[in-house]
Amino acid sequence: MNYADLDLGTSELVYPPSEDTELAAMLLENYLEDAGNRDIRVLDMGTGSGALGITAAMSSKVSSVLFADKNDDALSLARKNVSSNKKSLHAVCSFVKTDLFSGIDDAERFEVIMFNPPYLPTEGEKSQLENTWNGGRTGVEVTIAFLNGAVGHLDEKGVILVVTSSLADEGRFYSVAEGLGLSVRTKRTVHVFFEDITAITLAKQ
Repeated sequence: MNYADLDLGTSELVYPPSEDTELAAMLLENYLEDAGNRDIRVLDMGTGSGALGITAAMSSKVSSVLFADKNDDALSLARKNVSSNKKSLHAVCSFVKTDLFSGIDDAERFEVIMFNPPYLPTEGEKSQLENTWNGGRTGVEVTIAFLNGAVGHLDEKGVILVVTSSLADEGRFYSVAEGLGLSVRTKRTVHVFFEDITAITLAKQ
């Protein structure tokens, strides 16, 4: 299920699959292997190339994947990549243009909500591509906005899968998650150049 085995196109305007993508894919694979549920609904927020959503859709336990992004270029690329890998996919794949949860129906619930967010601390106006790693002043502003929306769409027994960096204010991230009634279920960390990247699954306490 490793995303590196997928047929993925890229775009100069869309964040390419990288070490953080692989780390999140590994944690997703572990979760799906252990899951007893065989009708899992997945939301891939900020889908970008669609790598994580396609990885989920390859599992026979996943019934549907909603690929979500606010950028038309990302959604167009994700559609192409889904089409390129369609022979390997089990799940029904759909697409929505949305800025975080603004375009998601309030009644929608998912067993897995995942987001490889912009997590580097930066400020000021950025290009479309730069915004794919611009996490705000402390690097967790986008992630916190995501968590605030995700809890209302998470199935009671589901998980949120998110990526963060040691360069960001991880203490604030964990504090907000706890305040929302979320606790860490699993996590995996890798050191890449000048930072530690961590993929985390959070579940309702």
